[in-house]
Amino acid sequence: MLRKKSAWLSLLLVLMLIVSACSKPSGGDKTPDTNNPPAGEEKPSSGPKILTIGMWSAPESFNSITNKTSYGTLIISVVYPSLYALTPKLEYEPRLASSYTVNPEQTEFTFKLNPNAKWTDGKPITAEDVAYTFQVIAHPDTPTSRRSLIDTIKGLDATGVSETKDFNVSGIQVVDAQTIKFTTKKPVDFDAFMEKVASGIYIMPKHMLEPFVKADLKGLDKSEITMKPTVFGGPFKLVQYVTDQHVELAPNENYFLGKPKLNKLFYKIVGQATFSAALEKGEIDLAAGNGVGEVPIADWEKVSTLSTLNPVTYVAPSYQYLDINVAKPEFSSPKVRQAIAHAINRPLIVQRLLKGQGEVLNSPINSANKYYSKELQSQLAYDPAKAKQMLQEAGWDFNKEVVLLTPTGNVVREQSADIIMANLQEVGMKVKIEKVDFTTRQARSAAGDFQLSLVGFSATFDPDFSGQVSSTGAFNDRKYKNAKMDQLMAQGKEIVKFEQKKPHYDQAQQHFIDEMPFIPLYAVKALTAVNKRVVAAQPSPAGLTWNAHLWDVK
Repeated sequence: MLRKKSAWLSLLLVLMLIVSACSKPSGGDKTPDTNNPPAGEEKPSSGPKILTIGMWSAPESFNSITNKTSYGTLIISVVYPSLYALTPKLEYEPRLASSYTVNPEQTEFTFKLNPNAKWTDGKPITAEDVAYTFQVIAHPDTPTSRRSLIDTIKGLDATGVSETKDFNVSGIQVVDAQTIKFTTKKPVDFDAFMEKVASGIYIMPKHMLEPFVKADLKGLDKSEITMKPTVFGGPFKLVQYVTDQHVELAPNENYFLGKPKLNKLFYKIVGQATFSAALEKGEIDLAAGNGVGEVPIADWEKVSTLSTLNPVTYVAPSYQYLDINVAKPEFSSPKVRQAIAHAINRPLIVQRLLKGQGEVLNSPINSANKYYSKELQSQLAYDPAKAKQMLQEAGWDFNKEVVLLTPTGNVVREQSADIIMANLQEVGMKVKIEKVDFTTRQARSAAGDFQLSLVGFSATFDPDFSGQVSSTGAFNDRKYKNAKMDQLMAQGKEIVKFEQKKPHYDQAQQHFIDEMPFIPLYAVKALTAVNKRVVAAQPSPAGLTWNAHLWDVK
């Protein structure tokens, strides 16, 4: 069953550019390789069908419950099933669930599972697996960032934590082996529920997960099932992960929606400096997109005209931001944080580093989202004189040194660090840059071991940004706490109709600007490319992997 989302679809059509095929030759002779031929050249019909996706950084986890990054989700989304998939047309398409029903009050969502669904060890995928995955996420001892997706379910508190520790959430009911029912605390927005709960949670096998949960739930993120899982239910299964190099997957021959067409699927970790060359040489077949694997701005003109590639651009609901550790006394004042926002020349970053392929943001909601408020973007303009005055008024210690933690791998982000450092030095702050790999940045952020840090965030089409700003938000490593913000975030989850929801989130975004718990920098237009030999796979605002079982190569 499909349910169209006309408002989102019309917005998507405005934002997405037409995929165009161009004719400029790439140049250079290439030696054929039947295992990984150059882009644009067909593999022999008798050879294996191999597809390679390029992404910038390594995944930190293959556990759908404990994973915190988009890099991990790229792999998780093809080895574990969700109930439904969000398509590029922003429709919901059946996956593990073959149908759903919703009561008139929009408080009960019942899903019928595909009776043919099995795990790769032959055991059936049942409603028990679905329920257990959600129950583990909800347990207070689980190290997870998924609770903000499920916190509307009955039996969970406002932060998505279960009211009990017995893995028995009252709003999750196993009706029978193929039927799972979710009951919410109050009526909820259909789109929000389907995007977050039905499409955003990937189901893990209970019989494999439960022993690790019983052994050490608090250490689940470090368990063997996190980096070396062995049983899968998606279209592909994990073969091996060569650290910081690539992830190799094989088709799940018994996938319930049909055996995938590919013989092998690789996710190759390619830095931005060599990303475009890898596309041109055919070392990767497509860019992952969505802020985790894209063509660098400097290379776009060349890459977009290569005869072997189809360029694809779009705006996704994601953004880059300057995180501020508000738990540090020097950053506890909103006035200091606003001063920093005024000090940073964000328009220069967009024009110089993004070559205009992006937009400056003042809130966590960008123009890909129907809850975006253009009128709010005129605030916090670049004004170094005002920034310096505000710092003085706030009592800033201009002798204090500040470290800007910058993860490597995203060239534009690294270059933006130089601009930000120069901007802050211009208003009298002493700033130095410390570069670390992305995994180290994540660990230090989680530990609160930073002052300022650069990072990106992949948001949802639903406007809820409580995960970043509520007191107990999964992505609130800065330890920001504000009673009014908590109230606004909680109230937003309970509004069903767009007509009431839009003004509410306008208010929430304004309060965000007043508080500035972190500084949104820019939303970049995704610049991606797909080799012409690739069939059915294409990056989009809704992601890449929704139809992985249909991917093929010519």
